[in-house]
Amino acid sequence: MTRLDFSRFSKRLRTGRLGPNCGPVVTGLIIAALAGCATVGTPTRPAPQPAAASAKPVVLNLMRDSTQSLAAGQYSQAALALEQALRIEPRNAWLWHELAKVRVQQQRYHQAAQLAAKSNALSRDRRLQAANWLLIADAHEGAGDPARARTARERADLLGN
Repeated sequence: MTRLDFSRFSKRLRTGRLGPNCGPVVTGLIIAALAGCATVGTPTRPAPQPAAASAKPVVLNLMRDSTQSLAAGQYSQAALALEQALRIEPRNAWLWHELAKVRVQQQRYHQAAQLAAKSNALSRDRRLQAANWLLIADAHEGAGDPARARTARERADLLGN
């Protein structure tokens, strides 16, 4: 059995010494290999990635601070960091979503639902919209309105499929 030497292969690929049609073949093989890494099934909750929501380092730092504060149970600090980020990027749907998550933790359910709805109004990302509907459902559940929570979960399911 021969051992693959990826450094030599990589060098030959970059310099074009693998052959004229090797680039598309290698690309196809890489895509096939990565497709095998995909998970099967649908998660119950979408996992949006807010770190990709901004290119501004200050906003990313504020989001990181908020995440750390939220993990430590310091909800006021988390909300403060997100509110500062929103002053910089008021049309960032991810920030509104993250603030809605904090408000659910603070049991400020009415405000959480409003913030998630604002995020939905700003976003075209179906995964984020589904996550917002789940937050809205959590807020309605926390406020003691199971019928509206059920309706919100149905909306999330429609977006998730």
